[in-house]
Amino acid sequence: MELPRSPDSPAYARRLVRERLGRGPTDEAELLASELVTNALVHTDRGPIRMAIEVDGGVVRVEVRDADPRPPELADPAPEDEHGRGLALVEALSERWGVDRRPDGKVVWFELSR
Repeated sequence: MELPRSPDSPAYARRLVRERLGRGPTDEAELLASELVTNALVHTDRGPIRMAIEVDGGVVRVEVRDADPRPPELADPAPEDEHGRGLALVEALSERWGVDRRPDGKVVWFELSR
């Protein structure tokens, strides 16, 4: 699914995850998808943002693709910082996550057990 470069896209991503999963780890998947879409909006300024949701047996995989080839970096925010915790949430709540470089950018993904 292609998402618009809009402040509404993280909420749209959460809704798509909820509709696709119906049951299972929807709260975690919604939160993490929202974080990845937010990162794509904040840290990239060109090209489309695409999201894929796959369910294979007991595994849910969500991928967010953007046109920036630079991989995301885990931040070390100070307690008073308002930003910088998204990837830490992805790392803490997902079973696996990673970044795949593509000729046209990258895909950041996470997996959860259903």
